[in-house]
Amino acid sequence: MKKLIMIVSVLAATLLVFPVRVEAVEQSGSYDAPAYGTVEYEWEYENEENGEKIWRFYLTPNHDITYLYLELVPVNVEVTSVEGSNVFALANHSGSNVFLEAAGGVSSGERVLIMTVRTTDAEGADEHCELNISFLNLNCSVSIPGYYFDNDGNPITQEEYNQVCGNTTPEEPETPGDVPNSPETGSVVPYIAIGGGILAIIVVYLFSRKSNKVYKI
Repeated sequence: MKKLIMIVSVLAATLLVFPVRVEAVEQSGSYDAPAYGTVEYEWEYENEENGEKIWRFYLTPNHDITYLYLELVPVNVEVTSVEGSNVFALANHSGSNVFLEAAGGVSSGERVLIMTVRTTDAEGADEHCELNISFLNLNCSVSIPGYYFDNDGNPITQEEYNQVCGNTTPEEPETPGDVPNSPETGSVVPYIAIGGGILAIIVVYLFSRKSNKVYKI
């Protein structure tokens, strides 16, 4: 009995000196995104030794949705790949931003997988290794090649975008024709009249002086 107690004591002391951190192989959770619906996520190790995880994000929308514009917010993890799903295709991935498109749209209340993301835990990080997502608004300021939206998030054509979002190139004004007194070209008519008048005054003055001299003689 004493021997058994001694063994248990040694094991207890070992556990105190070398604490063991136990992390679930699979985790999941959910939260509400009021403008979109309910988001659910789950992750599991793809390679626990290398800290490689695979994340799956689901959405149950509260209204019909065709496009999703998301920002990946990693915490102590590095994103290595992003994939769409059988419903939402990955239309664009630039930096931390992800743009997804559901060709047929998704109806309100329909729970669907929106994307799968693979990550690697940051070197030296053994806790708080998370991947969060935030929803970004689709509006005139969004720059996604081939896609255009108004400030209400409605998809529009490029022509409509140029009109609605104020990015039209101002039309060049028509070149003015030969119009007298045009501010671009000015007019030489007033100068000719003034010059002619001065010349006439000089001629009259000289003629008058000559006439006076003749008279005096």
